[in-house]
This record gives sequence, C-alpha cells and structure tokens, in this order.
Amino acid sequence: MVRWYDAQGGHLGTTTVLPAPGQILGYNPGDALPTGVATSGPLSGSRVQGSATPTSDVSRCATFS
Repeated sequence: MVRWYDAQGGHLGTTTVLPAPGQILGYNPGDALPTGVATSGPLSGSRVQGSATPTSDVSRCATFS
C-alpha cells in the first residue's frame, strides 16, 4: 500500500499494489518493495516498481543488550 501526501502533509489518497509473481528476490526489506500493478487508488491499472537507497549501512544485523 502506498499513501500519498501533499507538500503540507495532508493525505491525498492510497494506492494498493498487487505484487508481480517472482519479484521478491531476497530477504532484505529493500528487496520487497512493490513491483506489480496498482489495483486501486490514483494509479489504478498502472504498472509500478519501487526502489530504495539506504541512508546508512544496512549490511549488518542490529544487536540489542
């Protein structure tokens, strides 16, 4: 689900994405970004593809004490 906001932070709408089969290639959260077809909302019927650029090192597991 993708939530749309305007520049002032007001909610504009929501788009639901039906994932394309076989598009999740790994176990990292970034690998699970939506790739498929929007089934509802402002982009209904459109093909969509997500991507991410980490802002910090995400190659290690967090440890808790």
